Amino acid sequence: MGLSCQPTENVQLRKHFGMCPEMTGVLVSKINPLSDAHRVLKKDDIILAFDGVPIANDGTGSHGYYLFSYSALLKLQSYLVHPRPFL
Repeated sequence: MGLSCQPTENVQLRKHFGMCPEMTGVLVSKINPLSDAHRVLKKDDIILAFDGVPIANDGTGSHGYYLFSYSALLKLQSYLVHPRPFL
């Protein structure tokens, strides 16, 4: 998919990126500039859900499976949090 994500299980990391205690998701740590992900994501975005399925802080979905798939990338834009304005 052209991106790397980091779990957000660390409380200090979550606070730094402006995540409320009830929010879950993963941090975008790298994006390949030649990938499709580069068009809709930025480094330090928090991905809250893929295809309507919430992502836990460890990167798993509701059934414990990792949710990173190309088809989900097409729907990402409506599930993003851009935390930088909160700093």
